Formats: sequence, C-alpha cells, structure tokens
Amino acid sequence: TATPTPTPTPTPTPLPYSQVHVPWVVARYPDPNARRVELILQPGVGGYTGVYDTYISAWTPSQVHGERTWVSVRTFEIQVGLLAFYLEDPPPGARLVAARLRLNRVTNSNPNPMTLRVYRILRPWSEQEATWTEAARGDPWAAPGGKAGEDYFPVPADEVSVTADQDWIELDVTRIVYAWQQLGRPNYGFMLRGYGAGHVEYRFASKEHPTVARRPTLVLVYELQP
Repeated sequence: TATPTPTPTPTPTPLPYSQVHVPWVVARYPDPNARRVELILQPGVGGYTGVYDTYISAWTPSQVHGERTWVSVRTFEIQVGLLAFYLEDPPPGARLVAARLRLNRVTNSNPNPMTLRVYRILRPWSEQEATWTEAARGDPWAAPGGKAGEDYFPVPADEVSVTADQDWIELDVTRIVYAWQQLGRPNYGFMLRGYGAGHVEYRFASKEHPTVARRPTLVLVYELQP
C-alpha cells in the first residue's frame, strides 16, 4: 500500500499572542497497514509558533517571567510552570492515541530529585501578565500560586521523577488533550508543580530558548479511522 500523502494544513485564525501554523506528519507504525498521524509541535519547527509559557514564583509574587528562556519549577510548589500549545482540530474521524509533553532540563539548583506533576489549567492566563497572585492583570488566581479545583484540575494527568542527570523528561498528557478535543473542555494549557523531600529548583527550556531543539515539545498521535 502506498504511503498516504500529507494534506496541507490551512493557516489557522490568528490568535492574540501569535499567528501559528501546525505541521502534520503522516507516520506508519507499528503496523505497516495502520494509518497513524503523528503531530509534533515545537516552537520554531515547521513554522509552528503556537506556544506560550512562563512561571510564577512565591519569592517574586508581583514579577512576570514570560520572557525568560526557561520555565522554573521548584519543590514545595514555590515556583510553578505554565505552558500552553495552540491546537487545531484533529483530522476528521481521527482518534487520539497518545499525547506526550517533552521538556528539556537546562539546569538545577542542587542534585536533589523532584517529582514533577502536570495538571490541566481551568482558567485563562496571560504569558505577559501572570504572576504568583494574578493569572492576568486585574484577574487574581483563586489562591496565590493557583488553587486546586478552581485554577487547575485537582488530579494530575501524570507525574515523573526528575533528576540532575536527565536531559529530557516526558509526561503523558493524553487525558488532558482528550478533555480538550473530545469532551469540549477549553484549552488553557498545562500547569507544572514540583514536589519532593528536599528543596530544589529545576529549569526547563522555554519557547524563547535560543536552541530550537531544546524548546518544549508536544507529540500527538492519532489513529485514522477507515
């Protein structure tokens, strides 16, 4: 059977933060007769610019960090990461198989490990205005740093242990993307919160990082229905 030819993606409607383009890639795996579409979203690759990210910090409660080249997450929820990807509708009849969020570790404050959990954000926020106390200017979080059940879904989609010797970490965010695309929940992005027995801060490359290959990546896998 011949390999399907990818269908060009139309230019999406401009969003407030950027004009974006979503590159589609058709892949065949693991069954050569199965049709699966893998969508790899990374800022600066294939013309895609639909990411916005920042972090908020209890140590600098009124400061905005949206222009940093990293997103910081610290144990005891002292620093919290915010990250969102613009998504177009999947191909007609496509079924979501998997969604994976990949983050590149830039540095860490000490060798302590950290448990990183990813949550679905429940409210709008602004990359250029979000602080520890406000999701956007004049729009406070339900509690400083975000409140479970109001600012973010109380149950994490996944958690991973992050250590000082890791370059990349991967989180399973299938449940979050499914909620957006199949259940009609609004896409306000991901919240990253850190836990652990010791104090440590991990920094992950943001969309502003000068090395494109290190920027955050969302990998979506769809199965095309016959």
